[in-house]
Amino acid sequence: MDEHVSIDIAATGMDSAIYSYSSGKQIFNLNLGTIDSKTTAIDNSRYGNSGTGSQIFNGNIGKIIVRDITYKTQGISNTGFGHQEINGHVGSIQIDGNSYTSQNAGVYQYGTGNVGSATQYIQSIGDIGSASGRFGTGIYSYQGADQTIGSTGNLYAGLYGIYHFGDVGGQTISQVGSINVVAKNVIGAGIFGQTNTGQGFGAKQYIGMNGNITTTNAYGIRNAGGLQEIEALLPGGITIHSDQNNGKAVYALALSPSARNDKGEAIADTT
Repeated sequence: MDEHVSIDIAATGMDSAIYSYSSGKQIFNLNLGTIDSKTTAIDNSRYGNSGTGSQIFNGNIGKIIVRDITYKTQGISNTGFGHQEINGHVGSIQIDGNSYTSQNAGVYQYGTGNVGSATQYIQSIGDIGSASGRFGTGIYSYQGADQTIGSTGNLYAGLYGIYHFGDVGGQTISQVGSINVVAKNVIGAGIFGQTNTGQGFGAKQYIGMNGNITTTNAYGIRNAGGLQEIEALLPGGITIHSDQNNGKAVYALALSPSARNDKGEAIADTT
């Protein structure tokens, strides 16, 4: 692979710029420049008879831009029983406007809730969103077997910075820059975690923070059940600041198990 050569991709229709739906493997051994897509940029979808195929990128991606801010448009998506890897650095994931829909996400995984469901690994990402272009959720994982991201830059969102709901698999993001959430009518969270199996089945959420968490009309950190560990990686800790302007109470750290789950543990190593 020539590290000095990259390919730009533009998709103006309703289909994804890069899409895989099969029981085989889709492998890219190259560097990509800019992926400019109206809808989801990179999509790995494995349901029903499509089997448990893989989508693997070995190389860097300069930048991902998605243009549509409506329901279920994502920068990188993995759903069903698929396995997705990006073994390289993604420069940034951007959206052309502000979204307040949770499944409109920079990075997205939606599994089946079964062992062996979707697995997603991304080596590193720069910023996800911006102050003027916010995904509904920066990083989203729902009922996947495992979501692992080495590091990200700053996350900007309109509902959730990081969201994890899972009974069979965990979410690990080793390093995150800052998280900035500005929600509207629906209360969001900088970091949200929930599992209906309490602390069992390895459905732990771990987030390492290199920067502060700032939210408006959103909790800073919310645990709705299960084991959630948020670690401040800076020697002096981090700051969590939550405010509201819509009359609805929010908190910097909230442990509030759902009606379906009376077990929860939140570990927050912050200042």
